[in-house]
Amino acid sequence: MLMRTLLLICLYFFLSVSAFAGSERFFTVLSQGSRDDVEKLILDYEAKGDTGSQANIYRGALYARMAGLVNTPVQRLEYFKRGRLLIEGEIKQNADNIEYRFIRLIIQEQAPSIVRYRDNIEEDSAMIIAGYETLDDELKREIDRYAKTSKLLNIQ
Repeated sequence: MLMRTLLLICLYFFLSVSAFAGSERFFTVLSQGSRDDVEKLILDYEAKGDTGSQANIYRGALYARMAGLVNTPVQRLEYFKRGRLLIEGEIKQNADNIEYRFIRLIIQEQAPSIVRYRDNIEEDSAMIIAGYETLDDELKREIDRYAKTSKLLNIQ
């Protein structure tokens, strides 16, 4: 019985650390990753075959980020459209998810005006601010870090 309990505790700890590392890695690559970093993380998510909401929103954001890292306008548009579709699809299904709204805010704020993807900035910002205190510490740290450079997100 003791062995089983220890095994379950170890498994829980391992899964918690893995989830934390995945989220942290995603936000690091999204904010400062090179083209190779973004491409590798996209391939990692696709290789896992994970089609869950979090994997989809992360891939969507990475595709949108990749649009700014490729050379040709056709590639830029293709990556951005793919990312936007994934992001919007997940937010449609998970409208109250503050992390997803935060990710969309980042993409919309950073997107060039020519792609006309800025419709939800105020709505997402208000939702993030209103729900900030309910978030886990890791997501709060990411929001705080982003808010320092954001023109639209003001967490105080």
